[in-house]
Amino acid sequence: MKLCFVTATRPHAGGMVNCLNNYVVGAKKLGHQAEIVSIFETSQQRKKMQKLDDRLGEILKNKDWLGFLAFQTIKLIIFFRFLKNYLQKRYDLVYVTDIVAYNAIKPLEKIFKIPVILNPIDSVYSILVSKKLARPGSWFMKYVIKQEKKAYGGAKAMLTNGLDMAKYFQKIADRDLLIPRIEIPIDDQKFYVDQKEGERLRKKFNLENKFVVLYTGRLSSEKGIIYLLRAIPEILKVEPKNNIFIAICGAAGPEKENLVNYIKNNQYEDYAKVLGYIKDDEMRGVYNMADVFCAPTVNFEGEAAAYLNSGTRKNNKLEYTISTANTTVQEAMACGQPVITTDIAGSRELIKENIDGLLVLEKNPKALAEAVLKLKNDQQLRQKLAAEALNSVKERYLPATVVQFLLDFYKIIFKS
Repeated sequence: MKLCFVTATRPHAGGMVNCLNNYVVGAKKLGHQAEIVSIFETSQQRKKMQKLDDRLGEILKNKDWLGFLAFQTIKLIIFFRFLKNYLQKRYDLVYVTDIVAYNAIKPLEKIFKIPVILNPIDSVYSILVSKKLARPGSWFMKYVIKQEKKAYGGAKAMLTNGLDMAKYFQKIADRDLLIPRIEIPIDDQKFYVDQKEGERLRKKFNLENKFVVLYTGRLSSEKGIIYLLRAIPEILKVEPKNNIFIAICGAAGPEKENLVNYIKNNQYEDYAKVLGYIKDDEMRGVYNMADVFCAPTVNFEGEAAAYLNSGTRKNNKLEYTISTANTTVQEAMACGQPVITTDIAGSRELIKENIDGLLVLEKNPKALAEAVLKLKNDQQLRQKLAAEALNSVKERYLPATVVQFLLDFYKIIFKS
């Protein structure tokens, strides 16, 4: 089969690029052809456009007409890029990860009768609100919601990475939809147990005698990193003298300055540090240098919290739910790390409590502190969780396994 994975994500980077690359890897392992169509065709283009993309984000803040024009421009780029590739390759199956790309290629789906499966990783509405690129209640937001409704209501086949997202799709489409959950694939050739590389990174960051609690990812409020730092005084109450060290790996995000200042102002330099940017080829080593991985993610409000609390917010958090994907948890599991994460949508679908990880209440420094101390003082439990995490990866997250699920779903919907 010839498969195509389509995304309008700007700039098709980070977790998204890894996710799509892993789909391609899985398809090829099963003997199929596969490629990705996005705004930027190559990794070189993505790197060159990253700074421009960041600047555009600042320019577009709260400017509805500019946001609308950017929205249409992205759709046009995707339309013509996909049309060109489709006429050359004639794909048997197209898998789309957002509503912008889906609505862009919808006319081609009808004209050429292309089997298309839609799996929106995020709610475009919530992303735009969170980044202050649109205001709730504005005409542009109403247009975006119509675009979401058009996509969810018109798609013949949909998948989701999280059940809360499925509820959101049904709510916007205003109809019952069959939306099975599909896992996010993890590259086991890139992320695996590598003690030697872990020891090298420990030496590099001078963490040889520390019990390392690791966080990796974007430095933004929905990641809940501040609650992990606020767990430090809770830990010190129980164990005033300890070697626990919170290593925060992430170069970008609106919370970076706040996190650095929190550590400095509270004189926690002996207990935590923002290590900054980590090269992609060192990420396996970073996971392996940890004793515990922690993803203290919270229910999303993000950078638009002032909007959401201004009276425009409704009593339905689904309207502000974005991606339930948490690939860093899966990558840590693949590297044999015991995981602590929060008991919220997305995370609870990855972790089986007390089997391959620990789930704690969100926004709760004391609960995080208790979980860290529990694992620090129980090596047997750490080893058990790590072993089960590796089993979960082998059973659920390998690229070929996830792509086979996708193909089986395709056969049920389009070949029945």
